[in-house]
Amino acid sequence: MGDTRGIGSYVVALLALASGVVAVVATGGPAAAASVPCVQTFSQDWTRGMMPPGSGASFDVQVPVGASTPDWARVADVNVFIELGSAPQMLELDVHHGVTGTTRMAIFDERVFGRVALEFDDSAGPRDPFQLQGPVRPEEPLSRYVGDVLNTTGRASWQVVVLNPPGSSGAVTPQRATFTFTLADCDSDGDGVLESVDNCPSVANADQTDWDGDRVGNACDTTPGTAPVTPTPTPAPTPAPTPTPTPTPTGTQPPTTPSGCTGSCAYPRSVELRHRAARHRLTGSVTSVADGCRRTVPVTIWRQRKGNDHKILVLTTKASGAFATKAPRRPGRYYATVGSVAEPLCGTDRSRAVRIRRR
Repeated sequence: MGDTRGIGSYVVALLALASGVVAVVATGGPAAAASVPCVQTFSQDWTRGMMPPGSGASFDVQVPVGASTPDWARVADVNVFIELGSAPQMLELDVHHGVTGTTRMAIFDERVFGRVALEFDDSAGPRDPFQLQGPVRPEEPLSRYVGDVLNTTGRASWQVVVLNPPGSSGAVTPQRATFTFTLADCDSDGDGVLESVDNCPSVANADQTDWDGDRVGNACDTTPGTAPVTPTPTPAPTPAPTPTPTPTPTGTQPPTTPSGCTGSCAYPRSVELRHRAARHRLTGSVTSVADGCRRTVPVTIWRQRKGNDHKILVLTTKASGAFATKAPRRPGRYYATVGSVAEPLCGTDRSRAVRIRRR
């Protein structure tokens, strides 16, 4: 590890004096005026020339509040891509965001010649000596920013801090910094229904119509079933004149309760899905006050995609309501559903989507 004495004072001075913000290129803009994409990318190019030893500066990326970046949009995952003309020994790269603070991504123990293009990703492996390109794990986790508000309106910017301390092996020319955010919830089709509860997240369907009750909306369902038949009302007969009844003493009469049962009789239940990345497992549970609605019940695992979501497999819960399976190797966003017309007394639910990265 190179000598990093004085780095802390560089960070403080830099964050106090950072300036020169330029226009942000939003390469992951919204697909429609009201859509909130699940993954959004924001970049900034460097415009200030070479940085000699003993200097520090930052890329200051602004994310203005807008239709695709509302205040409720919060970060679930962040990757940072940085491009440099070269990397002198002792060069330090950090990320900084408001009150959440500073995260060290890398200190170069060796001098690297040639273009550097590294993507810092918590799920990647550590950087090899002299590695110039590809995904690498930051020295400190970027997961500390999970839960932060995405937009920077009225808040601090997202920063990539470049520190070239005194005694480094040479100058550095930063070129470009890119933040890629995955949101905790989103609305990619812009229908006003959040992705976590949308029964057709790839096609706008604000009414959420689902004729067959399989938790896949008609707009995405290749077999939506048939529309419920609305019975034709029978004309009421003309009533005969009713004689005036003889007044009787008033009393308390209980209301008449109609017989039969409707959908409101179903026991509510919920399903959760979690990704155990270290063990490559998907685990989850179904909860309900009714034993029969959580034990040995079917759970369907889906993969989100453009067009119709893809059904992966159907699991059966244990007596406790828990379930588990091996995580799919294919990267993407996955979720679980419970409920069908075969379970009329048990409610339906859809879990939040979990992200599986490429192994």
